[in-house]
Order: sequence, then structure tokens, then C-alpha cells
Amino acid sequence: MSGRGRGSRFQRGKFKSSNNGYKKKTKLEDHIYYLGSATQVSDYETTTNFIINHIMKTYTRGLDIAEALEKLEELDFTTSKPTLKTPNETDAALKKTEEKQFEYEFKYDYAEYKKRISKYDDNKVKAYALLWERSSKGMKNKLESRKDFDTFDKKPILLLQAIKEHALNYQENKYEMSIISQALRCLLNCKQKEKESLQDYTKRFRVAAEVLECHMGCPIHLLKLMTTMKEFDKNDSDSVSKCGKQKHEQLLAFAYLENADQSKYGSILSGLNIQNSLRNEQYPKTLIEASNVLSNHEFDKKPIASHKRNENKTRENIGEEEAVKLSFAQLEGKCGKAGHRSTTCRYKNKPKSEWAINIVRNNENKEE
Repeated sequence: MSGRGRGSRFQRGKFKSSNNGYKKKTKLEDHIYYLGSATQVSDYETTTNFIINHIMKTYTRGLDIAEALEKLEELDFTTSKPTLKTPNETDAALKKTEEKQFEYEFKYDYAEYKKRISKYDDNKVKAYALLWERSSKGMKNKLESRKDFDTFDKKPILLLQAIKEHALNYQENKYEMSIISQALRCLLNCKQKEKESLQDYTKRFRVAAEVLECHMGCPIHLLKLMTTMKEFDKNDSDSVSKCGKQKHEQLLAFAYLENADQSKYGSILSGLNIQNSLRNEQYPKTLIEASNVLSNHEFDKKPIASHKRNENKTRENIGEEEAVKLSFAQLEGKCGKAGHRSTTCRYKNKPKSEWAINIVRNNENKEE
């Protein structure tokens, strides 16, 4: 795989240590943008989040450039540009005082505004250098071979958009249908892991959905279901596109719910299924709705295993009846209580007539 290098130590958000163990990526040096592959596409989200957090923590006034990279669009500073206020006082002396006050505040705010823009421009250059530095050799080669590469210069948002494209649209020497099939399986098998937070699971699922859509070029069109929608018009391309996207989102929402940890959220699907059987369909229609449903749900209570209680009772009964059920050979040396020998029991000095073996013998003699 291009950009991975031989003997690469990185695997799915973790990398091998010298003792063949695995540890999480906790340093900036651990996060690198690779050309996408079937097993590496989710690394883009992890790497980008780590870099954005690093920028916010270490850059002076880094919040602006971090927000721009997160949204992948330039910030509009015109909305925060300060304006000089107009005095409201009618008295001449008070009006003059208010004018001076407003003028002083305006000068201060405008100076801060210019500093903010200046620092934003400086941070764009630093962010560009950081993103380029965190790109693998294969990723750099792919970026440099683009016709629009020259337009990326000192523009980190354009660079990150290109990185995302190459990270998610993985190219392998495989049959194109095989790649789409694999992307589809990755989405449908994207299950919430044990002890994985809902936020992390949601991010992984979104990335898998985005990868599939990138390779297909459009949402999955469920034509049979689309034709049942009132707004569907096969002769209107906008209507077909809109209905297709809605059904695609609905499919993703269901897969998202189904792949969530059922030990925590299993009652949600059960309840939705019951409502649907009563012709009161309440399934969420989008990923956002499905995510809100899970986030507002209290975890299902784990039922106490009844077989464990029965098992404990059975063990108690066996212990109580052992003295009666054991044979003479097994009872030899028993003090009268299950698991006890006469030499180690604290009741070893009690009369032998009360020993288990003698009780059994007496009972059998009476029966005869």
C-alpha cells in the first residue's frame, strides 16, 4: 500500500510497540494521514480530531483556525466586525462624554478585531505546515500529482479537503465492485464495541457511511420504497434525488440503531417494533434523530440471572444431603458435615453415635 511503508506499525488507531503489544495513539507523532485503505479509512476522523485539539491547545488564538478546519470552510469575520455606536443622550455635555466613551470602545474593539484576523492568517500558515507534516509519503505524492495542488499553498482548508478525499476514497488494486462491496460490509458491520462511548461509535458509523457514499457517488436509491412517497416524481430529477436521500438516511438510521450496543439500547428497537406492529411507525428518519434517541435513553437494566440463584440453592441442598447420600466408603472418616473430616473438624470430640456414618448405619438397620 502506497504511503504505508514496509513494516508499518500503525493499525486501526493503535500501533505496535516493541514488545508486540498495542497502545493507543496519544502523541501528535502517532497521528499520520495515510492513503485510504479498507482498514484505514476511519483513521482520518481520529487524526483530524487530534490535530484540531492540538491546535486549540497550543496555538495562540487557535480557536478560529480550529473551527474553520472542523467545518472545512473559511470563517466570515464580517459579522463580528465592530461598529461605532451612536450616542443616545440629548444633553450636549452627556452626549459628548458618551461619544468619547463609544469612540474609545470602538478603537479597542477594532484593534482586537484586526489582531484576530492577523493571527488567524498566521495560524493558517502554521496549520498548513502541520497538516502537510502529518501526511505520509504516499499521501504527499498523491496530493502533489493533483492539477489543483498549486492552489493549496498556505490554504489549510483546501489541503484538508484534498486529504479527506484521498483518505476516504481508498484506491486499491481491486475490482471496483469488490471495493464497493467491502465498503458496504464495513458500514453494515460497524457495531458499537464493548465500553465504546456513543460519541465514538457515532463518529465511526458516520465515516463508514461517508466512505460508501464516496465510492458509490450518490446515496443508495431504494426505488421501490421511493415510489411510495407522495412527493416522488420519476420525471423530476430533484424529486428523485430528494426522495433517494431521505430513504438512504432512513436506512442508515436503522442500521445505526441495530448496531448499537443492544445490552444498553435493546429496549429501543423492541419498543419501536411494537409501535410499528400497532401501525404507529416511530422509527427515526435520520442519523441525527437516531443519535438523539440513543443519547437520551437510560441504559437498559441487566436482568439478574435466575439460573445462578438456582445453582447456589442446588449447591446448598447437595451439601445438606451429602451425609445421607454418600456410601459407607465415602463416609469413612467423616464427622457428620459435608466436606469435613473428623481429624480437622472442630466438633471432632462429639459422640461417635452422632457421626454421619453411624447415623446411616442405624437407619439402615432399622429399615431391615
